[in-house]
Amino acid sequence: MRHIDVFPVGDGAGWTHDPWGAELVDGRIYGRGACDMKCGTTAAIFTFLYLRELRDELQGRLTLSAVSDEETFGPFGARIFQNTIRKYSAIAA
Repeated sequence: MRHIDVFPVGDGAGWTHDPWGAELVDGRIYGRGACDMKCGTTAAIFTFLYLRELRDELQGRLTLSAVSDEETFGPFGARIFQNTIRKYSAIAA
């Protein structure tokens, strides 16, 4: 399972750049979620697509999961995954 959210900003105090600004400064991107799980999620999607192409040669079931509120364990993403989907799937960390 991958997550596609970011940890909440809070009151914004202490940030040197707008946390939602995605500002490019000296070749670096500043902002929430600029790198958090983006590469891992992208790799998982491409792996899923590749394995889907091989589905006739493989046995079993392949499921791609990504949640949008893993950081806060909200009621509509990570919690549903834990309480519902996990009952029907094998999970590898």
